[in-house]
Amino acid sequence: MRKYLIIVSVILAAALCTCVFAATLTHKSIDIESGVSVYVDGEKLNPSDVNGNAVDVFTSGGTTYLPARAISEALGCKIDWNDAEARVDITTDSGKTADAVSGATQTQPAGKKILVAYFSREGSSYPQEGVDTITSASLPVGNTKLLAEHINSMVGGDLFQIVTEEPYPGNYIETTEKAQTEKEQNARPALSTHVDNMDEYDVIFIGYPTWWSSVPMPIYSFLEEYDLSGKTVIPFRTHHEGSVGTPDNSEIKALCPNSNVLTGISVPGSKVDSSDDAVRDWLDGLDY
Repeated sequence: MRKYLIIVSVILAAALCTCVFAATLTHKSIDIESGVSVYVDGEKLNPSDVNGNAVDVFTSGGTTYLPARAISEALGCKIDWNDAEARVDITTDSGKTADAVSGATQTQPAGKKILVAYFSREGSSYPQEGVDTITSASLPVGNTKLLAEHINSMVGGDLFQIVTEEPYPGNYIETTEKAQTEKEQNARPALSTHVDNMDEYDVIFIGYPTWWSSVPMPIYSFLEEYDLSGKTVIPFRTHHEGSVGTPDNSEIKALCPNSNVLTGISVPGSKVDSSDDAVRDWLDGLDY
């Protein structure tokens, strides 16, 4: 049966059973085909709203649309509506969620607040193919920032950029020279950004590029600024070349002696955009 429907709601697309997403409510007029049947584990589902009224399942433009509450409850998921944010939260017992907009799996421990903090330098990145190391015009966004954004999309935390008062040179070679001097002097570069509510966070992901086979000194400045006792700290880093691996956590553990420092991940800068599967596997293996 073909119908003409005006929708003023948030609707969950078929095949997604667990999600967290924010939406802006808009009016849309669409042409639909109704009368679609839904079966869960071989049993027919008769979807209804919170008041027990029947709700249609329909298709439009080749996509099947299912009522979020009915499907979630049929699958044993908890569902909540946040009116202030126009947001539907659907959660499984494991606390794992999936982003209905991007399709990225989110692994978020129930009841824990997460911060994804990162230090990332913009400019050239020698010798990445296609990057001009002299003019530094080819890398407007740092690889570590991109990795931090990927991780944050999966864990649903708050993203925070660690920024130094004195910017690093856009030219890669000049940056390595500055980084070497800071390392030799055991410097603590002054930071221009600060986390005012660090006490509220239970889990801190800390990201950085690998400089001179070690942690950049701005990370020392950041971690020494706060008391992270009892918190879970999870490092992630980018490096020049090679494969995805596990970084040496010794420096981070020394900086956070009273924290639970978990196994980190190390991703080549040139592979950040294709690292989602590896990052997701790493996150799924963490106990935080």
